[in-house]
Amino acid sequence: MSKTTKYHFPVFLLLTLLLYYPTINCGFTTDVTGGIERLSTRPFKDILISFGFPALNQLSVALFYIQYQLFGTNGVGWYIVYGFLHSFNAFLLFKIFYKLFRAFAVKKAYWIASIGAFLFLINPYQSEVLVWKACQNYLLSVCFIFSCLWYTLAYLANKRRQDLLKIYSFFFLAIFTFEYGLFTPLLLIILLVAWRVGIEKSYRIWADIKVLILPQFLAIGGYFLLTKLLFGKWIGHYGATTHLSFPIKKMMATGIKFIAKYLFFVRSYPATYKRTIFGFIDEYAYILFALFLLVYIFGLVYSIQKNKKPFLLILLCLALFAIAIAPVSNLYFYYLQHLINDRHGYMASAFLLMGLSLFLFQLPKYLNYPLLISYVCCSLFLLVQLNGLWKTSNEIFQGLMEDFRWQTAPKVVLLNVPDNYQGIYLFRIIGEGSGFKDALQYVHGDEVVGEFLEVTQYNMATPTDGVRVEKISDKKLKVTFNQWGNWFWRDGIGAGSGYENDYYKVRFKGQFYELEMKEGLEEAIFIYQDGGIWKVLKR
Repeated sequence: MSKTTKYHFPVFLLLTLLLYYPTINCGFTTDVTGGIERLSTRPFKDILISFGFPALNQLSVALFYIQYQLFGTNGVGWYIVYGFLHSFNAFLLFKIFYKLFRAFAVKKAYWIASIGAFLFLINPYQSEVLVWKACQNYLLSVCFIFSCLWYTLAYLANKRRQDLLKIYSFFFLAIFTFEYGLFTPLLLIILLVAWRVGIEKSYRIWADIKVLILPQFLAIGGYFLLTKLLFGKWIGHYGATTHLSFPIKKMMATGIKFIAKYLFFVRSYPATYKRTIFGFIDEYAYILFALFLLVYIFGLVYSIQKNKKPFLLILLCLALFAIAIAPVSNLYFYYLQHLINDRHGYMASAFLLMGLSLFLFQLPKYLNYPLLISYVCCSLFLLVQLNGLWKTSNEIFQGLMEDFRWQTAPKVVLLNVPDNYQGIYLFRIIGEGSGFKDALQYVHGDEVVGEFLEVTQYNMATPTDGVRVEKISDKKLKVTFNQWGNWFWRDGIGAGSGYENDYYKVRFKGQFYELEMKEGLEEAIFIYQDGGIWKVLKR
């Protein structure tokens, strides 16, 4: 490779650290507090079972453990590690496709691969993975998967045994980092077929599949067996009910939505427009997917017959994107607010954006440069905007913990807690417990002795959002938003019509809710959040 490739990684790293500097202390929210709780309250030997997380994520958990021991919740070290991993992933992406483009004799291979990696690096929808400290499994697993792809190309070019051993090693690391690694063999098959067809002009790929792929499928069988032995079920993480659900129309629609999101930034449009676009995709998913598949097949046949290697490689990028997005296409695609679930497209976006770079370079210069410059400007604008929101959300997060002063109270009722700030997680909790209490204990370092009862969460739209509380009677309260544009949340979703527990009954009525108290709250302190402070209800 050209000597100029040695500058890519340091330039990528410097650029990442500069762009993400506003987020340096952000991202210690929600799942992060749960992770800190697990590794703080369990013996070190439990790392073998991922500290109780129901999946074989030992390597990513080990990295999290090491970082927490080194840095605690000081953001500087985490910021550098996450920036390093993202920059290295972009560098690996460049290396993979620079080698592939040169092998296919693509003109301007160096610049196409460089720009494709750069577009991946600065895409605004990578923000969740880089800033939220619960996402290092995405960064680390993609690093190992991309390493497998790189050494696969090296093996196909030279058939060296050491490259084969490196492929196996990185695959092993990938599957014990995150379940995305299980899809590595499918990515390698796509790459192998493209190499055979485009470079070696041979359709006899069985010998390579036996050497490269079959051992990985055997390892996957062992992976599921080990999951069963350690966790009592064959499918970890969300479980078989979620991961083995295949709603075909939804999966087709989700794949197309990700294309619209990354190529045209649809997720960042005003609510009316993105609802219309994504709603159209949902309704006509079968037709859109059929048209896309028809065009893809026609393009593939044409590229092979006419030996149009750049177009064959664009189709390769789309195939790699499809494989990478498949594991998350049956999960929900969220677009109403910023950030939520952007992590699901992290790896897939690398292939899509590399394909975009290659496509743009096939256009005339009078189209190529304006489109490329426009895309880069949109990416940078949206990324800077998102990182500004991260900074504001962290000021809210830290400010509310600083203002809290009832650590020794036996019972605290929180009448409203910010679930998120424009989509960026604040004190979200799913299931039992209090997300605010967890943050106080595991991020702020407070000793909290009492019981916390969170009546409801809500989505915060501005730093001054809050509620007012009206005492209807000794046993009944009315809690109303001070502003429009919010709604009540519970367990990470809309609160519904209401719920009831041993202490109170809650009925949500749009802009307000009513709380009817039962026994056991006579000595409790009732507080509510208004802007950046907590206020006490006088009873």
